[in-house]
Amino acid sequence: MKKILLLLCLLAFNLNIQAQWTNDSTLNTTVRDTAGATTPLMATTTNGSTYISWFEYGVGGNFELRMQLLDSNGYKLWAPEGIIVSNYPQNTALFRYDLKADNDGNAVVAFQDERTGVLNAVAYKVTAAGSLAWGAAGISLIDSAAQDGIAPVIGITSNNDVVIAWNSNSSTSKWISVQRFSPSGTPRWNNIYQIRDTIGSLKYSRPKLLPSGYDNILMLFVEENGSFPGVTSTLYSQKIDAAGSNSWVSPVKVSTKTIPYFVFPEPVSDLTGGMYVAFNSSNPVNTALIDVYVQHIDSTGTLWSTTGTEAANSTSTNKLAQSSCFVEASGEFWVLLRVQDGGQSLSGVSVQKFDAAGNVLLGTNALDIVAMSSSNYIPNTINDAFDGIIFSSSYGGFSAVHVFAMKLDYSGTLLWAALPVSLSAVNSNKDDFSSGKFVGNNLVFVWQDDRGGASGVFAQNITGDGNTGIVTGIKNNILKSNISLFPNPSSAPILKLNEGKNSLMLLDVCGQKLFDAEIHSPTFSFSELENLSPGIYFVRVENDKMIETIQWLKE
Repeated sequence: MKKILLLLCLLAFNLNIQAQWTNDSTLNTTVRDTAGATTPLMATTTNGSTYISWFEYGVGGNFELRMQLLDSNGYKLWAPEGIIVSNYPQNTALFRYDLKADNDGNAVVAFQDERTGVLNAVAYKVTAAGSLAWGAAGISLIDSAAQDGIAPVIGITSNNDVVIAWNSNSSTSKWISVQRFSPSGTPRWNNIYQIRDTIGSLKYSRPKLLPSGYDNILMLFVEENGSFPGVTSTLYSQKIDAAGSNSWVSPVKVSTKTIPYFVFPEPVSDLTGGMYVAFNSSNPVNTALIDVYVQHIDSTGTLWSTTGTEAANSTSTNKLAQSSCFVEASGEFWVLLRVQDGGQSLSGVSVQKFDAAGNVLLGTNALDIVAMSSSNYIPNTINDAFDGIIFSSSYGGFSAVHVFAMKLDYSGTLLWAALPVSLSAVNSNKDDFSSGKFVGNNLVFVWQDDRGGASGVFAQNITGDGNTGIVTGIKNNILKSNISLFPNPSSAPILKLNEGKNSLMLLDVCGQKLFDAEIHSPTFSFSELENLSPGIYFVRVENDKMIETIQWLKE
């Protein structure tokens, strides 16, 4: 009987450790398929694992925040249904929230709930083991001057502090509140930092945060003047130092161009303390059309120009900024554009790139990748894959949305034989589409999907070679594996590792995790695990460039 059980466990383990990514675009990887699973976010760690958060209906119909962690092969590291981060009372409407991975491989998630009777922002830190590092109640983000607080965003500094900004409201005003926390969750500032007009009627909202230098933070935000629907929204930026003081004498106006009321521009770090931002505004020649501008703000607050640079100068089509990325190797900034005819019945996909001086590099009207048609193309994401750019796009009508990916080299030439790779060919509605970072020759996408009649969360990967499913090799940042376990069999072998940080996981023959650790030394002694019973175990090692599993026979 023991032999039969061992064989069954070995079979189950072998099935479990196989990559969960599929190369069948009619299936995809199920993160959570249950009624009410909605608004997913994702964050990639340096070893290629993917944190995914979402809300779903819990007891009594209350929204719970849940999370799952997928390893680089798409294998669920937590329970199949994920973990419940918070089931405090929620509003019947869900608001914008944020998820980031910190520098130690933990997740930080910030959202809002009604545990105090009104909406207030809260934050949690979740470890790779699924524990709540800041406690079961997390940290409440409360500005005592506000009636409520919503839509928090997260910035992780280079020294691994967590900075969180959120929208605070009173009956007569709206402003931005900010607090900074140590990795353990201790507030760094005695007082809440505010972007607020205490004299006039200006309102501030829509903050975004990026690290700048070792411990400063850059904040992009919006100044609102007037009342809806006649609100004038103008982008500003400020750098905040470690003590919670302004590094610049006054906020920098990002552009004299204004943005629409419901637009949330996403800044991208230039990796030297500054940032790029692409934003929608009016066409300078035909104000009935939407245009895209790009601005660069360096670490001193200096701009390209007062307006920024126009991404494409067509006066007959709408352009909308969908996503953007920075290529460190070339110092170029790429923007993915949706292009529409004036009647918004036809749409296509274009890209533009900018050099460090603000010059457009793919023609004055951008580079058309997918011609306008009635297929309703909606570009989703764009990522640097180290030897080119991978972008994704949705297309199709109601209940028949599909998703594909394509790759360009850095000159703008299509790769993968110029054919799109299907990411999802399931006829369904898809929303909240996002991608992580390209790590270990792998890029992960996550989205909300109503296939089967119920809202769920699904994921798919693609490699730098245009393959979906199992990642069979590392094309970029190639690293020769020096991992070995010797002597084996033995009771206490020595594990030899590659230089740098490695994630070590020990599993039994049934796939149960017995031990995990971050190893920063070139060797690890299994004498630390001497209490384990003799038998077969599997040693799994991951870093940002490779994954390897070794069988260990413990005597």
